Amino acid sequence: MNSKIYDKYYLFLDSEIILIESFSKKLYVFTENTCSNKINIEFIIFKNGKEEINNIKLFIENDESFFNFLNSEITVGNDKISPFVFNLFISDEDEQWTLFLSFSEEYALFGCNKNLNDCFIKIFNPYQDLKPQEKIEIICDRFVDDFDKNKFISYINTII
Repeated sequence: MNSKIYDKYYLFLDSEIILIESFSKKLYVFTENTCSNKINIEFIIFKNGKEEINNIKLFIENDESFFNFLNSEITVGNDKISPFVFNLFISDEDEQWTLFLSFSEEYALFGCNKNLNDCFIKIFNPYQDLKPQEKIEIICDRFVDDFDKNKFISYINTII
């Protein structure tokens, strides 16, 4: 997650977000309900061994906007690159919520302030199909390195 501290965090499997139009529709409803239909998308690339942060502003104008973004290409310099090669930080302009989407680790983490929590739960219902511990186990099965896996478990268990 970015450096902002949120009141509540929710874990998603990447398969609950990518290539799933229903997530995009829920994000649209959520942004409409929270008056935050402009979102910032931040991604990090490395050029010449240095970290470079890039930003895109996306206007969520309909229930397919986010889905279409994920299935498009981002222009970086002279190259067009799929968003799936980056870790993305997606947030509203006031950073009342942030979605960290890690394609490399195959999970997403949503953080929000307590004033948005009820709206988020009502729209997304993140633990309807799988409980947090079940999601953690699925994600941990994907880790190759035990150190990274234990670090992930430790971090996730402190926030959700």
